[in-house]
Amino acid sequence: MDATVQFRSIVPGDGPALRALIEGNPSTAPTSFAYDYLSDVVAVHRAFSTELHGVVAESGASLIGMAFGDLHRVQWEGHISQALYVSNLTVDRRYRRRGVARGMADYGIGVVDKAWGSDALLYAAVTEGNISMGLIGAYSFVATRSIQGGVVPMLRSAPKLQPELEVREARHPDLEAIAQGMNHFYREHNLWSPVSPAVLGDFLNVEVA
Repeated sequence: MDATVQFRSIVPGDGPALRALIEGNPSTAPTSFAYDYLSDVVAVHRAFSTELHGVVAESGASLIGMAFGDLHRVQWEGHISQALYVSNLTVDRRYRRRGVARGMADYGIGVVDKAWGSDALLYAAVTEGNISMGLIGAYSFVATRSIQGGVVPMLRSAPKLQPELEVREARHPDLEAIAQGMNHFYREHNLWSPVSPAVLGDFLNVEVA
């Protein structure tokens, strides 16, 4: 890997450079896509994350790689574990296959080990055929059951209204029942993050300018 490439944690001011990197370098897979951000990248992800962390790769004054990590607690085989969901792994196409992704992974795993110990659970959703699949074996990740895609037929007309059914925005007095219902429904699902009224209340109050 180029010795001029440096790694560090993300900072709030990285937003514009992250947006340019993401929009200019779509994912590498049979189906390729890129996000279109209407607000600051870091602010958007922090709004939807319990605790957002991240690593970037720099070459000179240019930001050439990034990955986010959302720290939270999840269910895993009947136990609650500290976990980091890894997402948005992106490398500038001009620097791909030069060890940048591996360097970010080494840096990030070092941060995780130091902050939360070697028992922390790391997981990610990776599209089949994506270049980051190469990191799976390198770090001894365990593949879970694949998520199968499919075609969902669209309704030609709106469903009939049910007179006894009221649809409205959730309110704070509802949050206890919502949290209980969600946790009960997902009680046997690995990687589910148990929610509380406080967590749902924070999410309900989130605004991104």
